Amino acid sequence: MYEPSKHYATFNIRGMQFSESALVVGSLKVGDKLKLVPEFDNPFDSQAIAVYTGKTRLGYVPREMNELLSMFLYYGYEDAFTCRILAINLIEHPAKQITAAIYIKDARKK
Repeated sequence: MYEPSKHYATFNIRGMQFSESALVVGSLKVGDKLKLVPEFDNPFDSQAIAVYTGKTRLGYVPREMNELLSMFLYYGYEDAFTCRILAINLIEHPAKQITAAIYIKDARKK
């Protein structure tokens, strides 16, 4: 059976309180596509993966789930993944405001 994508991970975007996310969070919608950008030179975590909307960094994929994904991105497989907003709750603490999911794109022929 053909699936357009397979769920890989669900997470709350971390570090939003330390980013420019407050400038754009009000314009985000459930289903919006986000960009995953590895930060191999990040001084706190060499496997850090930043989460962007446009040119604005919202925060990061949680450290406890970035090891394998970081390896795939390092080896050039960024096009194999897509990330989307699943939920937004602006009354929560910034660490829990945006729930996102990462999916592995299905490259098989239909």
